[in-house]
Amino acid sequence: LFRLAKTYYTIRDIEQAKVWVEKTLFADPQNIQAIKMLGDIKSKEGKLLESITLYNKAIAINPDYDKAYYSLGVAYKNKGEHDKAILAMNSAININAEYTKAYETLGVIYQTIENYDLAIKNYQRGLDISKKSYKIYYRLAAVYNYKPEKQVKNDDE
Repeated sequence: LFRLAKTYYTIRDIEQAKVWVEKTLFADPQNIQAIKMLGDIKSKEGKLLESITLYNKAIAINPDYDKAYYSLGVAYKNKGEHDKAILAMNSAININAEYTKAYETLGVIYQTIENYDLAIKNYQRGLDISKKSYKIYYRLAAVYNYKPEKQVKNDDE
């Protein structure tokens, strides 16, 4: 059942994905992947509080579920709750130190709150793991271009 939900979600047929993920959860209410996917669907529907509840439910079942922490962080970021978003992203990274996307999103959060040094630090960590991530290179360049001149630290100084 979950494979069908995942397939529909992958091809962006959210309505069918929702039908199959709900069937999966009816058969197995503890399926953390299905719980997280339902959270992702709720997030796409703009129902951030419901998605946060679902991500927390998946984490309660499996506290080492890094993807649920990541999605929780994204939901908090989208709500503008940056402190909670940072905590969730750091939890994902503590579980999976190679989670490039979490470093990138953490960089975005820090950039949003104008903590450019931590944004740069997290983008660099992401690039250390995934040197071919053009999105992170783009974001890093944007930080350097946007960051006020007096805040840019030159390594030659």
